Amino acid sequence: HQRLTLNQMWFNDVQTNILSRGTGKCIAGDSLVLTDEGILRIGDMGADGTPENIDVDRGTTLRARPTGVWGVEGPTGASHWYDDGIRKGFSVETAFGYQVSGTPDHIILCWSGGRFIEKKLAEAAPGDRIVIQRGQKLFGKSIRFPIFNRNDSHHKQPCLTYPTEMTEDLAYVLGLLTGDGTCGYDNFVELTSDDPSILDCFDKITMALFGRSPCGIDDGVRCASSKLHGNTIRKFLELIGLGLHGAREKRVPESIMRAPGRLVRAYLQGLFDTDGGCDKRGVISIGLSNLPLIREVHVLLANFGIIGDLRRKENVDSWEIDICGEACDVFMREIGFRLDRKIKAYHKTRPAFRNTNCDTVPDIGPLLMAIKAEADRKSTRLNSSHANI
Repeated sequence: HQRLTLNQMWFNDVQTNILSRGTGKCIAGDSLVLTDEGILRIGDMGADGTPENIDVDRGTTLRARPTGVWGVEGPTGASHWYDDGIRKGFSVETAFGYQVSGTPDHIILCWSGGRFIEKKLAEAAPGDRIVIQRGQKLFGKSIRFPIFNRNDSHHKQPCLTYPTEMTEDLAYVLGLLTGDGTCGYDNFVELTSDDPSILDCFDKITMALFGRSPCGIDDGVRCASSKLHGNTIRKFLELIGLGLHGAREKRVPESIMRAPGRLVRAYLQGLFDTDGGCDKRGVISIGLSNLPLIREVHVLLANFGIIGDLRRKENVDSWEIDICGEACDVFMREIGFRLDRKIKAYHKTRPAFRNTNCDTVPDIGPLLMAIKAEADRKSTRLNSSHANI
């Protein structure tokens, strides 16, 4: 259990947690963990486990179902799952917005003085350099959907079709609707955009997927939109994780969190085509008014090897991720945009030379000086030997 939590400590989406000293080295239940079943909340990993000890006061221990997780040395297996109940704890956030919450004795890996050191979460202090893994590319394998019984609807629409598995186009549509979709009603979803190409793409994909074309709305006052009507369509989208939620309650659909990498990529393309972009500095960014959602996106990007700076916008109840320097090139290679105008904007603003203060080796100065001093000493001894010949 300790090994499982230690190496996934930064993948977390925590709002309020109460945890306690002396009760073990645990992280908060809604911390996100990379597994071979997808990105899961650690609190859900005990499902289907075999009970070994159930104690209301001391917590619950389960033998975990066979699940591969990412450890210090790469993929490994989870052996046990432990629920320590509600305890007092600590929450630490890095300068780039990565967060970990857990018990005071939970161990985090830091870099100091040119070497790795372990620290307890309660001992973390401003200025510490916390190690963040990235680029694991450990994704799920699930693409098949549960059986969808459309006869449960009061309005039977036999002419409609429903996908039986996740596709890149469906994942892209889910990304569009997560970004700029109205999803809080039980009989339609609506995509609003000032970009006609996005609406046209949405119309074509939904027609191919469901056999129904959305209705275009353009009253000349607000942005144009496409509204896809249908109780059964809405029930299907809810089944695969697009809940009846407003903008601040949306989450990355469960079907995406458990999907293979190519489908996660398509989802992120849809999200960045709606709410992302590239500015004149060549910085790729995405802004959302939903903190839990943008934290999930932060984790998805890191799994592809893309480090972004997550922070709250000034004077606005909204958050953004900025992707700078060489991380922009990684984003374009691993994710990219589908919209031509955003692709062109990136290539137009991309600087010819990357001068960044990211991806540097901390505390390298003293190490280089020591190497130089040793090289100078060897050179002095060599010159002295030549002089004595």
